Formats: sequence, C-alpha cells, structure tokens
Amino acid sequence: MDGLIPDGLLGNFYQMTTTTYFKKHLQDRGKKVLETPILVEVVYGLISRDCKGMGICKISAVTSNTPQRSNSLCGSSLAYLKKVKDNLLRFDFLRETISEEQFALRFSSGVFYMEEPFYFSSELSELLGLEFVCIAEGEYLLSYTVQFVGLEF
Repeated sequence: MDGLIPDGLLGNFYQMTTTTYFKKHLQDRGKKVLETPILVEVVYGLISRDCKGMGICKISAVTSNTPQRSNSLCGSSLAYLKKVKDNLLRFDFLRETISEEQFALRFSSGVFYMEEPFYFSSELSELLGLEFVCIAEGEYLLSYTVQFVGLEF
C-alpha cells in the first residue's frame, strides 16, 4: 500500500477527530457502546523509545480528513477497533495495510508482543463505553483470516 487510505475504508465506521494513546484495565461505565468499529491507524513501537521496540506507540483515528497514513519509521497499519463484549476489545488489522516487513516482525509468530503497557485516551475509552483502557505488557494470541489479523485484549 502506498500510504494513502483507501476511500472504501472511510465509510463503514465511526469517525473520530483526535489522536489516541493507550492503557489496560477495563471498567465499564454503563454507557451506550458503539457497535460500529472505529477505523484507526496503529503505529508500532514504544512511546518510551520514540516508537522503537515491540508494542504499540500511538493510535490515531482515521477520518475523511486523513489523506494518508503516518510516515513512522517503526511502521503502522490500519485496524478496526471495537468492543466485543464486557472487558474484551478487538483490533482487526487490515492485512492489505501491513507491510511484509511488519508482518514478519510483528504478526508471523502467532503472538503480538507488548513490551510495555499502552494507555487509551479518555475520548477513545468513552467511545468504547469504558472508563479506563490499557493494553498490559505481555503476549497476545493472534487470529488470522484472509482480510484481517485479529488481536483481542
């Protein structure tokens, strides 16, 4: 993919306008949860190491005002993010947006590694109907389909 976001991806999801960052405890606030996935760009790496390392450095919502993906040296891809059920969130990474290099490094082993926790912004947590979201450090099993690589936490 050349860094542009395909027009077809900008219609079937909830659009946000702010950059988001991540954490990992889930507390349901009893609010209505979006049933439509949010399209986000996930930048790989660690915040503490200028987006180097294994994990998630940054999450940015994709909107119709986002003409192309970031140029992070650590790599990034697009994913749909949604709340599957209480205390369970899911990323569905679009395979067509994962470079061969990033797939080999981060997705080919069947496990996604988080070297340090990543904290969601309050705005994104609220859209998901949660008060506080953090992906803890650790290993997360991946699932694979033709179009997506799934990651639940």
